[in-house]
Amino acid sequence: MKVVLIIYAVSFLILFVYYVNLKFCKKYTGSLFDFSDKPWIARIGFWVFSPAVVLFLPYRLYVINKGNKEPDENELWQAAEEEEVELSEQYELERDNISQGYESALLADDFIISAEILKKGKEIQFLAENKRYSAFMRCLDKLSLLQPYSLKVVRDRVRCKLCIFDGEKYDDDIWKYIKVEDSYMGAWQAFLLQGLWNFLPGRRAKSSYIYSINDFERIKAAKCNLLPKFNSITRSDVAPKIVKKDDKYYVSCCFFTGWGGLIREVVVITIHNHKVDNISEFWYKTLIHYDCGIMF
Repeated sequence: MKVVLIIYAVSFLILFVYYVNLKFCKKYTGSLFDFSDKPWIARIGFWVFSPAVVLFLPYRLYVINKGNKEPDENELWQAAEEEEVELSEQYELERDNISQGYESALLADDFIISAEILKKGKEIQFLAENKRYSAFMRCLDKLSLLQPYSLKVVRDRVRCKLCIFDGEKYDDDIWKYIKVEDSYMGAWQAFLLQGLWNFLPGRRAKSSYIYSINDFERIKAAKCNLLPKFNSITRSDVAPKIVKKDDKYYVSCCFFTGWGGLIREVVVITIHNHKVDNISEFWYKTLIHYDCGIMF
């Protein structure tokens, strides 16, 4: 719009200068700008719409040239950076909203911690670490596979991942084929299945989930300089928590990794019509910092 107004103004000035030149030069015949016998609206119309006629051609050439011009590398980088900033701001806003919802539900004591939750978490981790993959779905009794599909562990180059097998091909979008009970335990078991990739061969992002303070004994680092810090952690600090608010389940659990320490994560799970619509990690809090110093 700014370009249009500039071109319009320049066109108007050109016509005005041309008119003045003709008006006060001997060459003026009065034929082009003589409106003495025309109504007043014709005079206004001429001065308003004549610059538009002059504008049309250069503006069209400008638009065509702009459309055919390839953006340079700086423009592409700038557009990419602006998009990244916008997505980052949206992510931060959504994460803050989720964190506030989770914290407010905890303050209202609207969460559950049960022995069954702890037991199920340890069972599924034991099966994964001992490569008893065929027993996953039997252990997760609040999840059920649609027929005739089966859950498989497939090696992808040097790593493994969970896939659904229909007898001919594999699909790593597992939640399309799994029914989930819309309950606290259903959300917890969905969280456990989603997190199993951490314990498959080639994937050690999270060294170990922590369900109770007794699980510190399984961490080698606990035998050295971290032991005093672990002693300051209470049962409530590391216990898994499941919160439901606004039709979303907030599943919070701790894990220990050599590249971060003891961390509590919050995973948001949405279950609709016994299907997982969304499952994503959104919030982390470091309880004890630790870095093993190993770099790959």
